[in-house]
Amino acid sequence: MEKRLSAIYSWAEKTVQKKMADYAKSIDKKSTELLQAYKDAETEDEKRKAKKAYIRFYRKVVKSKEFSALSANVADDLYKANLQASKYINSQTPSIYALNYNYINAEMAKDIDGFTPQEITDTEAEKYSGYTKQTVDRKKDTGWNKDNLKKSVIAGSLLLLGADAIMKRSANSTGEKNRNSASMHNIGMGTDAENKARLDGMYWAEYLGNRMNKAWIATLDNRTRHSHAMLDGVAIPLNEIFDNGCSRPRDPNGRPEEICNCRCSLEYVRVGGEPGRTRSARQGTVTGSYKKDSSFKGTKSIEVPNMSYREFMKWRETQ
Repeated sequence: MEKRLSAIYSWAEKTVQKKMADYAKSIDKKSTELLQAYKDAETEDEKRKAKKAYIRFYRKVVKSKEFSALSANVADDLYKANLQASKYINSQTPSIYALNYNYINAEMAKDIDGFTPQEITDTEAEKYSGYTKQTVDRKKDTGWNKDNLKKSVIAGSLLLLGADAIMKRSANSTGEKNRNSASMHNIGMGTDAENKARLDGMYWAEYLGNRMNKAWIATLDNRTRHSHAMLDGVAIPLNEIFDNGCSRPRDPNGRPEEICNCRCSLEYVRVGGEPGRTRSARQGTVTGSYKKDSSFKGTKSIEVPNMSYREFMKWRETQ
């Protein structure tokens, strides 16, 4: 999925860079004169005045009709890329949902005598509307990008960059923000579909007469937020809400600070039976910097006993 998203934004970013570079040529003469005046200034007072004149020039640039037309055009290019990325992400969500729905059913079938697992296809997953679908508001999206372009141009003038460098920097910065946003949404949509599918699978088990609880499973590494770490291993009835206000990891109805970049998962626990395989997906695998020294570079996976996040934090102190 990341490769496809990268291809979408690579095309958009090249288009934006070309338009910004062409615009830079129209203001290069005046920009160069003002920048040279700063370089030629002999006293600190002269340099201060020359720098103010340079910044003032670019403040006028971003308010000009020409730049407004450019930023609107560029913002529209990025909106089209965001729309294309959104449609692609949504097209992949059903397969993620089906995969996890079938997974949790298969796991429960191993653990519950007489349980009849339900298996669904990607097409059947489309019937479920409980997981998040990505949308793009054109007005908000283009407004956000136009604002990013203006701010980046002003920031470039503060650094006393030339016209070409300022426009290139602005194009790259704005394009990267859109690419990163799409990547974040891609992960978020996948996580939501994953956990909604697992929850629905547990409801199927309850429908067949098995009392089930859902268990919050946090990722065991240094990036896990405190509220999610404290929920690790906590099991509650399917229709109840966890202490952080979410019904499941990446619950679209949760607060932004609880759902953004969430990497947690949901597993089942039978009421009155043996605990579910709450580490079956990761089975104690820790990814990232697990050492006490956070300067550890790169990614490393290790196997640890099946433990809660709090137990893991104590365990790693001995490593």
